[in-house]
Amino acid sequence: MKTKYSKPVSPEKFKGKGFDAMHAVVEIAKRSALYFKKEKKEKVEECLVCGSNFNDKILTAFEIEFVQCKNCTHVFQKNQFSDKSVYKFFETDKEINCHLPEDQFQYRCENINKPKIDEVMQLRVEMGCSNNDGQWLDIGCGAGDLLFQLNKDYHWNGVGIDISAPGIEMAKNNGINAILTDLFDYYSSTNNQDKITKSYDIISAMGYFDLVQEPTKHLKVVKRLLKDKGLLMLDHPKFDSFTGDLIKSVPECAGRYFNALERSIFTDKSMKYFLETNGFEVLFDWKYGLDIYTFISIITLKLPQLAKSNIVEYINSKNNEFQSIIDNSGYNDVNFCIAKLK
Repeated sequence: MKTKYSKPVSPEKFKGKGFDAMHAVVEIAKRSALYFKKEKKEKVEECLVCGSNFNDKILTAFEIEFVQCKNCTHVFQKNQFSDKSVYKFFETDKEINCHLPEDQFQYRCENINKPKIDEVMQLRVEMGCSNNDGQWLDIGCGAGDLLFQLNKDYHWNGVGIDISAPGIEMAKNNGINAILTDLFDYYSSTNNQDKITKSYDIISAMGYFDLVQEPTKHLKVVKRLLKDKGLLMLDHPKFDSFTGDLIKSVPECAGRYFNALERSIFTDKSMKYFLETNGFEVLFDWKYGLDIYTFISIITLKLPQLAKSNIVEYINSKNNEFQSIIDNSGYNDVNFCIAKLK
């Protein structure tokens, strides 16, 4: 397995200048928690990844209790609402998938998505595959920024699916072949149940498996859609990280982590277990994150008088240097990997 460390970014170029965007994420998390508070929930008796029924309470954020599996270390909501409730939420939500001004969209395409696309394409070359053309499915495509960059750089056929109607509308406006559907309905509509068609060279699921109620069930459908040399590219927030430990201390500031929609939070161990026990081999692991930016965002949320201080300005100017220290030690808050079918 190849491991890469750190990925320089300019947070203000894809999050906006200052920390208002990250502070807004916390407010969105509060509102979504209130929305789902009224939804019926069921207690989860077994780990969503390994099936163990031994877990410990890890923290409570916005009145949502999270527990951690003693076996594979996976973190998940103790009481979960149904996927139907999530679909209903995303029918009209205009905050989570609709937050990309044009300049941020372009920066995200070129500086966030392009490096990821280039890495998975390089792996295909090393596997002896041609990148002249191919089939790519992006699950949970949102505004379509990943496929937008793919279309710009490669002559591939990209398809995006999402359950967010506003997100799909944005993706279509960006020229993406985007379909309003979930993974299971998409699979049923494109495959003869008597003969499984392995359709895709690459499937991306960015921030996807942490949002679904039964991640293993979803992964099995992904396996059916991937060609024999197909690659799965995915990323999620990582619990065993600087940011994870930070949120344990200030759960009232949770935004990207421990929100109502995040059913699961993977660790390095649980992600590896999740993929390997379901027939995948991890080829590439990229250790990077937004720990420093999140840290300063929370400091300025708790101590707003520091927002324009020399201290915060200095740390911002050294964001990539400080973040690389965290990344190089594996304490980063993003779980990004590329895996192939065994």
